[in-house]
Amino acid sequence: MNNKGFTLVELIATIAILAILLVVAVPSINNASALIKKSQKNNVIKSIEIAGARYAFDTGDTLFFVEDLIMFGYMDSDDAINDVVVDPVTNKNLNCYGIKAIKEGDHYRATFKDKEYITNNKCDRNLLIDDNIEIRLEAQLNGTNLNNGAWIRTIDKCGSDCKITLKADVTCDPQLQSNKCMWSSTNGTYLIGGNLMQYDLGSINVMNLQFNFQLVNNSKTTRVNFGLRVDNEQPLINIEDSKANASNTTFTIYATDGLGSGIAGYYLAKSDCSNASNFTDSNILPLNGSGMYYVCVKDNVGNIAHSSITI
Repeated sequence: MNNKGFTLVELIATIAILAILLVVAVPSINNASALIKKSQKNNVIKSIEIAGARYAFDTGDTLFFVEDLIMFGYMDSDDAINDVVVDPVTNKNLNCYGIKAIKEGDHYRATFKDKEYITNNKCDRNLLIDDNIEIRLEAQLNGTNLNNGAWIRTIDKCGSDCKITLKADVTCDPQLQSNKCMWSSTNGTYLIGGNLMQYDLGSINVMNLQFNFQLVNNSKTTRVNFGLRVDNEQPLINIEDSKANASNTTFTIYATDGLGSGIAGYYLAKSDCSNASNFTDSNILPLNGSGMYYVCVKDNVGNIAHSSITI
């Protein structure tokens, strides 16, 4: 029977191997634990957002706290005594973290705001509201809604008496205290105090306009922009460079729209431009024998330039 024990060298080697295994294993264990906690947090956030969507649907409230979900029975707390929901990663109390809900059709979609809104150990609704202000600008021309960044042709809509009206969907304080509203535009127009602004477009031929609105609420400033591009100028046909090919079977039209909305189509026929309807994307058009032709070029807002050539 061999009762020989470990030698000192064997013992040191064993300890060294164990140390190496620990060095390798501990980070892996820590990483696995971190991944598990991250997964748990994602599940908590998903539960909060599902409960928040139901809460918004039932109440119509679109800004609220995790605490509201617990208080009104839409979500169970992690601690029955203290009524709190805890972040599995940081172990932080999530009760005063915000939730924002948006109505989509007949339902609501809720988003967890990974930010705490708390003052003197209480959830602060004013902080939540101030941090989640969203301003929508609406623009109209003669009662017609305009899209942000759209090109428009005003000469056939309102002539020289043409004003765009912009409205911000906020309440402005006329005393310029809590909700201070300010407008500005790229041409230097400046207005303070109201949520409405009118701008005269009557003398504009081609211009890229940018309207800026900002709301100063307490110490927070929220800005929103609305772009509008006006094009009342016809494209320019370069009739000298436009020409037929050697066999007089096609004619190439050269034109530019400068800073305008861009060329939308070309027309070449023996009827004048007022009857032109079948504009084509190609600037190379077929010829049908000799004679006089009308050359027409249309831009993207409907301005039409015209000229004539004789083949």
